[in-house]
Amino acid sequence: MNALGLLVAAAVAQTPPAVDVTKSLSKMSVITDGKQHYIAYVKGDGPVPDEAFWGDGKTFYRIPKSGGGAAGSETWYLLFDDPRDMINRGQIAMRDSGKTFEVKCKGKQAYQLVPPEIAADMISAATFLESRWQRRWVALLRDDKGVYYFVDQQRGSGRERRDLRVFVGPRGQMAQQSLQDAADDTAGLVLKTKNGELRLVISPPPEEGAPPPIPSKWVKGKVTTELTRLDLEHVRNATLVMNDLGVYAGVIIGTPCDETP
Repeated sequence: MNALGLLVAAAVAQTPPAVDVTKSLSKMSVITDGKQHYIAYVKGDGPVPDEAFWGDGKTFYRIPKSGGGAAGSETWYLLFDDPRDMINRGQIAMRDSGKTFEVKCKGKQAYQLVPPEIAADMISAATFLESRWQRRWVALLRDDKGVYYFVDQQRGSGRERRDLRVFVGPRGQMAQQSLQDAADDTAGLVLKTKNGELRLVISPPPEEGAPPPIPSKWVKGKVTTELTRLDLEHVRNATLVMNDLGVYAGVIIGTPCDETP
């Protein structure tokens, strides 16, 4: 990993809030791939687990469950989201009434049930946390020369901007800018760098039936460059952010699709 990747990985590795699983411990089962990867899932009233956590046996992170289904009590599957692949959702599945388990990402990986007594000791001593992925996309823009401008922030329950970051550069070579201040209102978002010579002005997305907003722009001294705002809801742009820009190089998302918890 390059220096930028190491810096970004360190910046993104914020400890998420703890999860109180005291009342769920007796309902938990643990499966493993035999390579120090563990999934602890909570049995609910129905066959599909109510929730699941992914970790190394000592620390578990909540898996972002997005659906599931079952065929009687013999088979169930739980779907989860991973921002690196917005088309194919990940899947944890039980087959043959618990005789086999598998995790599906780009490929399939066999898992097996951890003996209950070993699982009980593991989860009672483990730490359970919310989802490890703690970043939220704010905006992605591009100029006509192929230079990208990307902004993200820390996830939070409110609308306030927290830990805003801005990256600028061509694909795979983006550099984080040092921010001093931010103006955030109905007219858009203005991000000012530490030395005050650089500003990223982001207009709000257009509303249906409303006139187009003033173009977003990058201001460097006396030079202003108009920017095109890209739709982060589009799968192609989401994939660009997660896999191609280099902004999240080396970041562990915290799902069973990671190589390491």
